[in-house]
Amino acid sequence: MAPSPKYKARLVAQGFKQQEGLDYNETFSPVAKFTSIRVVLAIVAAKDLELHQMDVKTAFLNGHVAEELYMKQPPGFVESGKEHLVCHLQRSLYGLKQASRAWNTVIHDFLLGQGFTQSQADACIYIQRKDQDLLILVLYVDDLLLASSSKRLLQELKQSLSSRFKMTDLGPATYCLGLEITRDRKKKTLQLHQRSYLSDVLKRYRMADSNAVKTPLEPGTVLQKPQSDVDLLPNDIPYRSAVGALIYAVTGTRPDLAHSVGVLSRYLATPGKQHWQCVKRVLKYIKGTTDLGLFFDGSLKDALILHGFMDADWANDTADRRSTSAYIFKLCGAPVSWKSKRQPTVSLSTTEAEYMAASLATQEAVWLRQLLSDLCVMQIQPTVLYEDNRGCIDLVNNPVHHQRTKHIDIRHHFVREQQQAGAINLVYCPTKEMQADALTKALPAPAFEYLRNNFAMKKSADTMV
Repeated sequence: MAPSPKYKARLVAQGFKQQEGLDYNETFSPVAKFTSIRVVLAIVAAKDLELHQMDVKTAFLNGHVAEELYMKQPPGFVESGKEHLVCHLQRSLYGLKQASRAWNTVIHDFLLGQGFTQSQADACIYIQRKDQDLLILVLYVDDLLLASSSKRLLQELKQSLSSRFKMTDLGPATYCLGLEITRDRKKKTLQLHQRSYLSDVLKRYRMADSNAVKTPLEPGTVLQKPQSDVDLLPNDIPYRSAVGALIYAVTGTRPDLAHSVGVLSRYLATPGKQHWQCVKRVLKYIKGTTDLGLFFDGSLKDALILHGFMDADWANDTADRRSTSAYIFKLCGAPVSWKSKRQPTVSLSTTEAEYMAASLATQEAVWLRQLLSDLCVMQIQPTVLYEDNRGCIDLVNNPVHHQRTKHIDIRHHFVREQQQAGAINLVYCPTKEMQADALTKALPAPAFEYLRNNFAMKKSADTMV
């Protein structure tokens, strides 16, 4: 006999009627960065930690409202003779603008009271050390990812959380925020992919039966803003929605899509028919690579030694001749952080473009080193950043070419400061081995697939050991 359907009802406040300064002030509430989640998963693979997941039921109702708020009585609950009364809110109902902030304050105070310390790099990562045991909690609104070297500590934390909040214990983590997790603890490997999510995306945009292609963008593709109304995309074609769905894939597990999706994101305001054809090509590429995911191998020597690749494509935007910066940072042989971004100003040379990309990568390297330190994974040696431009390396090591570089913004010299401080070390890497190159331009299929394989992207497994 099939189980009866489960129905839910929720009282939601009309937050759109709230007035800033009167009904609410601050509304910001942090969530864990996806980069932080991948770093934690890399540590889980390398140290063979227990990895579990919990969910907080009606999380926002645990928050306390600091402001004086009143609400009409909900329909169906009005008592006869008391129709003139209103409700004085004590808890943060769903719908209130400050509800998520109020909940975050409550869970934050609770975790600090349990002996956790908050990461300086990510406000939603909490760490606890007891003797030689490590306990990590990752908070994403009402989703909790728990990693521990001790089953006893993990169980004690679950009991503490359940005694304070209404919790759902989901057991070993296999699916979190659209990310599917597959582990082989005997081999100390962990794979992260979005197969189910990407399959749903293909169905949503009617591309599930399309023919697969080998690259997201055709090499030499030049995109421009529509020149006339004839070239504009009709409003009923979901260009923005499709690009948004692709952005989530890039954010989660797909660095191979970073460049193509970044380029398509520049035309969200005025997409044209050419741009929609490129979106469809990216979806066709996903059709053939739905199973690809990040493969963390914790058995590697120096698995938790951070290293990165950075690159730039000089003046590749034909509209304004700005360059594209890109970087990839890896742990356990797989990417944990990546970015493909158009530079904010025009570069006058390849060396200058690479130097600006190095500054961007250095900022990420410093942040990742702090995060790893908070997670008790110290980076004793400088973080190696691989660079394929010798002029850039020379410029970092020595203030050469002063006449050609004195105009560069001071903030880009941050890389030189960190090199001298011993936080990073720029090392030359041949262009054909530069993994970040796939994040700066559309490459031919053989070169793209070679670099993608070096990302440690593999087809997802179906079982968890």
